[in-house]
Amino acid sequence: MRKPVLVIVQMGNVEASNRYVRNKVKDANEVGIDAVVAHFEEDDFETIDQFKDKVTELALGCVDGIIVQLPLPEKFNDVQYLLKDVPARLDVDGLSGKPGAQTPCTPLGMMTFINDKHLVEKPYKRALVIVRSELVGRPMAKLLLDNDYTVTIAHSKTGMYTIQHLAQEADLVVCAVGREKFLDCTHVNGIVMDVGINFDADGKMCGDCYIADPEAKTTVDLRTPVPGGVGLLTRCALMENTVRSCEQFEEEMRSVKYEIT
Repeated sequence: MRKPVLVIVQMGNVEASNRYVRNKVKDANEVGIDAVVAHFEEDDFETIDQFKDKVTELALGCVDGIIVQLPLPEKFNDVQYLLKDVPARLDVDGLSGKPGAQTPCTPLGMMTFINDKHLVEKPYKRALVIVRSELVGRPMAKLLLDNDYTVTIAHSKTGMYTIQHLAQEADLVVCAVGREKFLDCTHVNGIVMDVGINFDADGKMCGDCYIADPEAKTTVDLRTPVPGGVGLLTRCALMENTVRSCEQFEEEMRSVKYEIT
């Protein structure tokens, strides 16, 4: 199989984005994927339609995947619209919501990790997903259901008391609220995967989950530290989706060649 090609579209000069892009390029090189960064400045385009046309043009080249690196300037911050005319197979970040798009990378990476590490080996597995977003919450819940978990989804209207109670009863908790010190895990007995990315008063990156009483006896299993946890799983899933997209294309080409001959 030829080398897969991944295009990373970036706008602006946000240091966090620069770091993510560098890591993705490094990961791609390590696994044999050609990663191309298409970098733009905000004033390169007057409207989001012009930017969308450029993203579509990049996707129509000989590529196997295209992603739009977040965050974007507010004027252009509509990823689903930017990917509107991009073939679903090439949406290797899974952000477009189109039928046929790849599974979003963060849930896919976490589910692969959960299964590979055999984290919850129980016939009856209870999972709590604290977020209902299209990017993490809903696809994560579906992947868990597909793997025979009994899933509860909590969200901003659930209420903190109920969330804390559900977390204590769950075998696996996935928290992706994006709020510092959201979930006190002191009395949580299962596995917690923290997906939140926040910055504390000192500018230090932190997650959603914490132990309110460090002296308390707790059996919580915090599996994904922030930083250093889910980010790597997400990038690995991105590489997996890109390779899968390339394989799908190669299979389609073989089928066409067979029909012609």
